[in-house]
Amino acid sequence: MQIHFDNINLSQSTVDYKLILNNDGLGKLIFSGVYKQGSKGNVDGYFMEAVVNCTIKHELVKSLIVDLQDVDYTWGNTIINTMSLLSAANIPVAIIYGEKSKGIVNGDESFFVRTELEALDVINRLSLSKNLSNPLK
Repeated sequence: MQIHFDNINLSQSTVDYKLILNNDGLGKLIFSGVYKQGSKGNVDGYFMEAVVNCTIKHELVKSLIVDLQDVDYTWGNTIINTMSLLSAANIPVAIIYGEKSKGIVNGDESFFVRTELEALDVINRLSLSKNLSNPLK
């Protein structure tokens, strides 16, 4: 199933997204496009932040893979808001990055991976640890 958030409309952003959800509640949020440099990229960062915020709060999304492989990113501070939301999410999250988006990677985070298989491994580990630490949920 594909989900689109009609309430998000930042027409000046050069970043786009697609959210696909499987029957088990695993969401795959795919961003693509050019994240403009510096303060010109603020609108792109705010757009991504809004999409991530809606995604992690969506009742059907139980875990999330964020695919940034097709985001052409050089530098810009507003992306930090999106990464902060993802790292504090109450659901398991993994982020796939590629050559174009490697500038987004923060070495301190264990959820940055290069492939979908690695992302699924991260999701499974986080899901298992969440279930073990909170068996009543």
